[in-house]
Amino acid sequence: MVEFQAPTTQTVKTARLELRIFKESFLDDFHTIWINPTTTIWTLSGLSTSLEDSRTRMARLLPNPETPDTLNYGVFIRPSALPSSDSEAAAAPLHGRMVGMLGVPGVSSPGTAEIGYVYDESVWGRGYATEALAAYMSVYWDHAKSINAVVAMVDPENTPSIKVLEKCGFVAVEYLVKNIVLPALGTRDTLILRIERPRATRTPGLA
Repeated sequence: MVEFQAPTTQTVKTARLELRIFKESFLDDFHTIWINPTTTIWTLSGLSTSLEDSRTRMARLLPNPETPDTLNYGVFIRPSALPSSDSEAAAAPLHGRMVGMLGVPGVSSPGTAEIGYVYDESVWGRGYATEALAAYMSVYWDHAKSINAVVAMVDPENTPSIKVLEKCGFVAVEYLVKNIVLPALGTRDTLILRIERPRATRTPGLA
């Protein structure tokens, strides 16, 4: 049995963002994201049906001793990165609110983890997803010593997400045809992208 170690990096700061380990207090913001049909269009889970449904979903992202290689963060915009005072009205809804989430909620096979992320549509197109993912990967390799590769499953038509992954070093390795059903879009193909742990930190004998 792998000894559980709570995440050593509770908060990760980038130039514009702050990544915070998931807590139960994030529920209201989590629910707001998952009841937006545009925000969730590319997700396998689809829209949340209720606050309790959101609570159940979020529980899977909390630190858990039974899944030591998981690591999930809520994404917040740092106050210094919010729009300037001449746009205070537009900035107000973002202040102190979780605008996205990313992480590894589970391990797909020995030595390989699967990552996912979702952001509120109000912050799309600002480069936050790339900034957060780059910071996350450097932290994740230190956290999950038994993981030597991370994969992401993406709809081939979700071009912005594919670009985010490629900018962070992920490479397309497989294309699956009509293998999945998304609640908002029906039967879809899947593009699998993969990134390997830096060689200097690899764990021998793992995939």
